[in-house]
Amino acid sequence: MAISSPFAKLPFKTKGYITLAGGFLIHFILGTFYLWGNMGSYIASYLQNDGQDYTNNDVGAVFPFMMLAINIGILFGVTIAKKIGFRLLCLICSFFIGVGIFTSSFALKNFALFTFLYGFVFGVFNGLAYMLPFNLCYTYFPEKKGIVSGVIAGAFGLGAAVWIWLVNGLINPDNIDPIHTDPNDSDSPKYYPASVTDNLPRSIRIFAIVYFSIATFGSLLIEEPTKEELQQIEEEQNAQFEKLIDGYEQHKEVECENLKDGLKTRLIYITFGLAAMYASFGAMLVANYKNYGLYLNFSSSFLSIVSTVGSISNGLSRFFWGAVYQKVPFKWIAILNLSLQCVISFTLRWASQVEAVYLIYITFMYFLYGGWYAVLPATITKIYGKKIGNIIYGVTFSGFTIAGFFQFFVVTKVQTAIGWGNMFWVFTGVQLLAIIFTFFVKFEINWKERYAALRQKDEEFEYSSKSLDTK
Repeated sequence: MAISSPFAKLPFKTKGYITLAGGFLIHFILGTFYLWGNMGSYIASYLQNDGQDYTNNDVGAVFPFMMLAINIGILFGVTIAKKIGFRLLCLICSFFIGVGIFTSSFALKNFALFTFLYGFVFGVFNGLAYMLPFNLCYTYFPEKKGIVSGVIAGAFGLGAAVWIWLVNGLINPDNIDPIHTDPNDSDSPKYYPASVTDNLPRSIRIFAIVYFSIATFGSLLIEEPTKEELQQIEEEQNAQFEKLIDGYEQHKEVECENLKDGLKTRLIYITFGLAAMYASFGAMLVANYKNYGLYLNFSSSFLSIVSTVGSISNGLSRFFWGAVYQKVPFKWIAILNLSLQCVISFTLRWASQVEAVYLIYITFMYFLYGGWYAVLPATITKIYGKKIGNIIYGVTFSGFTIAGFFQFFVVTKVQTAIGWGNMFWVFTGVQLLAIIFTFFVKFEINWKERYAALRQKDEEFEYSSKSLDTK
């Protein structure tokens, strides 16, 4: 059911580069997910000005809810695309992302409905589209998974750097800072005045139109390999496997053959848990860098710069980590990343007292956080194989959702009890545990040996059954 395009008859690699460009544009829009750290304070202020008692922390619940919706979509995206066509599904996702955000602008006074439209609808179709460019581009560039991951995931990170200026330019063009709800209490919450939040509904509708237009254009660039090209790729891989595997007849057993076999491995659940630990601190700062910055009395304009530089760092980091992944094993990348996170989370309470240092810290943390989205998809695909790796990654990606809910719980419950500075140390503890676990995990599965053992077990069972029948 794939939609025909003028790119169909182009050379194989040319189609690969065009598809990579389309994937970049799609993820450039999907990455607007990161804008919630900036948008949340405007939403909370709008509700406060409407007389509703929603706080910044309450509105922060949308972030993990959106991550959950993305994760649901990721689980089914590739499977659906293989049935109806990758380009068609990308176009469908582009349409519903635009519709979800556009209609949410009319539901701002009903926070539950707004959360469903902006959080769930946007999130599900974001997730459905998320893995599609990875899947196709891994086919076009099988030996460059790390670089491909960096390019596509880089767009996801860079998107927020561009769109935050559109957000602030439309909603808060005069850079008006939020004000305390109680002028006599410097610890009271801060919210933007109605002169700012009145711009919100119209601005969201403009975002929706822009997002839809760019995502649709990117979707039209998506080109699937023909059946003949796929067959040729498989034949080439077969020839390579025959050289690599001494006398082993079934090359297919160098990778996981189906989801059932993948779900029987312990590693999938280990990577799920590790992903939650890896991303928890980064998710917290992405969602709360602005709330914490406002608590420190930094201006809105400065925090926009922080978000921009941080998002650029996030995007570029994926190119960097993707390239490093081509040379360095995942385990050592993870340990290095976590070690640097420990330094940041432990010292942030003191570093954040100076604006310039706060900017550096948040920027570097975005850089580290972005790395997981470049190296984990490539790692899971390498372990489980192209056939099932992208679906398995949907399970691992669930760990990022858990990270989102964990950081929300810590911010709303722990931070209010012990303060921001002490709360950061909770994440330091999580990172230290993650380093220990990562060191002892073996990030590989020998499918040849695994399937051989399963065959032997089946043969022994069959022999045992025959012996019993004979007796």
